[in-house]
Amino acid sequence: MKAECKKIIVKTLKKETLLEETEAKETVTGEVISTGPQYPGDAVKGDIVVYASISGRRTKLDGVEYITLNADEICGILEDHEK
Repeated sequence: MKAECKKIIVKTLKKETLLEETEAKETVTGEVISTGPQYPGDAVKGDIVVYASISGRRTKLDGVEYITLNADEICGILEDHEK
């Protein structure tokens, strides 16, 4: 898959529920598969990123879930991880 314009495509790796004082929020980690040519963020192919479970558009291909995100939907990039 190839991202277009300012989008990023991420393969879902792990979903986690974080409990806060008033509500539970689900975050997801995923591996960056592709970034569009005009993508303004710092994430590059192979990086592991964190994003909210309600973000982006989901697509399943061969049983694997992929998410297309905008740069502002990425919460962070994990620096110490194994690929």
